[in-house]
Amino acid sequence: AAVASGWQPLPVAGSGVELAHAVLPFALWSIDVRLLRWLNPHVSWSEESVSLPANYAAEHGDSPVGAVLACVGVVAFEVYVQQLLAAPLTLGGSPVLGSASLIALTAGLLNHALANGLLNGLLCAEFYWTVSLMFGLSNSVLPVGIYHHLMYSMPTFVTRYQLAVDEAPSPAAHTLLLHATLAA
Repeated sequence: AAVASGWQPLPVAGSGVELAHAVLPFALWSIDVRLLRWLNPHVSWSEESVSLPANYAAEHGDSPVGAVLACVGVVAFEVYVQQLLAAPLTLGGSPVLGSASLIALTAGLLNHALANGLLNGLLCAEFYWTVSLMFGLSNSVLPVGIYHHLMYSMPTFVTRYQLAVDEAPSPAAHTLLLHATLAA
């Protein structure tokens, strides 16, 4: 009924618990980049490539207003996505792993693979799995939006990561194994 009528409560509460959950994306970002660096020793990784401040500065430069606007835009997008996909499933009583899997396969793998190719679909399936679990556990879009924003703010890491995938004997298999490891 919520999807049909277009009404769903806004998944941002502004509570202390929600703000505590908003710290999670920073830890996940750090874990993700370090794990991917460790899983790809055949590429030279500078400390700058796995540093959030360095990546953030490379993406947003000296524009704090631009960085804030970018974050607000991504959070607004995630409000839409989480209200449309995750909230009806998670808040409707579906098992968290089931709804996360469904969202990872549809919004992540199928949508992104059709639009941008299989490698991008594999990357996005793990991302949507992560954010769906994050939403399912917090019932808040705030940590999801922050994590998504951080993932857009990593150009030096992405350059090294893309080199790791390109140099692999089978880029699709390499990407699938890397992101299955992250998803686990």
